[in-house]
This record gives sequence, C-alpha cells and structure tokens, in this order.
Amino acid sequence: MEDIAKAAHEVIRLIAEMHNEPPLPSWEDATEEVRRATLDGVEYIKSRPDCNKSMLHDNWCARKIEDGWTFGETKDAAAKTHPCLVPFDELPSFQQEKDIVFLLTVKAALAEKNSR
Repeated sequence: MEDIAKAAHEVIRLIAEMHNEPPLPSWEDATEEVRRATLDGVEYIKSRPDCNKSMLHDNWCARKIEDGWTFGETKDAAAKTHPCLVPFDELPSFQQEKDIVFLLTVKAALAEKNSR
C-alpha cells in the first residue's frame, strides 16, 4: 500500500503547488505523521469500496482529532491546529479538490493492483 500512498501524496503535492500553497515535502522527506495519515487514507478507501469524498474527509478529521488536533485559522503543527477540520462542504474548493483527487488516485491504483 505504500506505493499507492506515495503516488497519492505526490499528486497532492502538485495540487498544492498549483494553488501556490506552501510546498509540501516529498514522500521521502515527509514526517512519519504525514506518511501514516496518507497510508491511513489509502487503507480507509481500500476497506470501503463505497467511500466518497465526504467519508474520506470525515475519516481524516477523526484521525487528526484523535491525534490532538483542533480547528485553527492556520495550520500550525506545534499547536496542532488546522483550518481543514471542518465538514467537507465548508472546505475551500481547492481543498475539496485535493480530497477528490486523492480519492480518485487511490481508487484507480487499487483497481489497477487488483486487475493484475
């Protein structure tokens, strides 16, 4: 699953770059927390073939909250605040786009893997 997580992470890096967000580290340079969260997203999608964008985002929010994160106007890893800890429909459109592309990337990769 790590190969799928890495691919999905790299796609999200490109979307962030397209929207002039602060650069995200490569998979190799990402923190263990980021890699774990990405792998969790892949496993969540794999275990739920009916997974949709809102379910995926709700899962991400639940994991963040479990790890001690709360809503904040800005992302701050030290304070554990994140502006995306809101319902999917309240996310800015480019943040919604990241969730949708992540979901589609993982579903396509899983389908490819299952067809071999």
